[in-house]
Amino acid sequence: MKKLTCSLFLLALAPLGSLSAAVVTFDGLAYEDLVTDLPNWSTSETNSTSHLIAWGEPVANNMAGAFGGAYAEGNNNSVSLRMDSTLYSSYTSVTMDIMLKESTSLAPGRDTFGVGIESVAGASLGGIVFSPAITVNGIARWEVGYSVAGGNITYTGFVLNEDAWYDIGIDFSGSSFNLTFANSLGSINVPGTVAGFDGAANGLGDVVFNWDKAPATAFGDNYMIFDNVNVTTAVPEPSAALLTGIGALALLRRRR
Repeated sequence: MKKLTCSLFLLALAPLGSLSAAVVTFDGLAYEDLVTDLPNWSTSETNSTSHLIAWGEPVANNMAGAFGGAYAEGNNNSVSLRMDSTLYSSYTSVTMDIMLKESTSLAPGRDTFGVGIESVAGASLGGIVFSPAITVNGIARWEVGYSVAGGNITYTGFVLNEDAWYDIGIDFSGSSFNLTFANSLGSINVPGTVAGFDGAANGLGDVVFNWDKAPATAFGDNYMIFDNVNVTTAVPEPSAALLTGIGALALLRRRR
């Protein structure tokens, strides 16, 4: 699968030492296995083998995750797929690759997709939204928008084509963030703030994928593919690690 250089979420919380990363590549899944078979993944709706909502999807001989209506209509106007994180304030970034797939003639509606990040308390900090836009020469497009703290969507004018990989990111520093939307042709940046939020103090929670249909239209069988979900955690500075080790040795000696 094509590797991209920009991140979907880069949450810079504080000056860091070394970094260690855990990457979800979905290579352990077979085609049409449930994403929820993986630890710490869940959906808001039933995700059975006969009613797939999130599943393994092969792309260019590699396995990715997929989410949407290819196999089943959503039961509500909004369905979510959640990657539950126990890292919280210790994690510094989440990166992933995103691709959108168009609907077929069987269910031609075009749905909205998105990815959001929550606080430890479950409040929305920010979300990136892909809304159906125009179709050019038979190629469907989605316009990129974003919301802050669950507020209204602001559209950027950046447009995604189907069947192409993209990097979309958000950089946090305290309560400030910078959104980045990028592909091989270019990128744009959008700055902003989350009032009252300090990542280092308040912590970061789950990554949530969303699938929404327009209330007045039928569901589409389009879907979103994602891969290389990379959660990066901070490793203490060498001095801090040394002090921790010294403390542990002292405690061990005292117990003896």
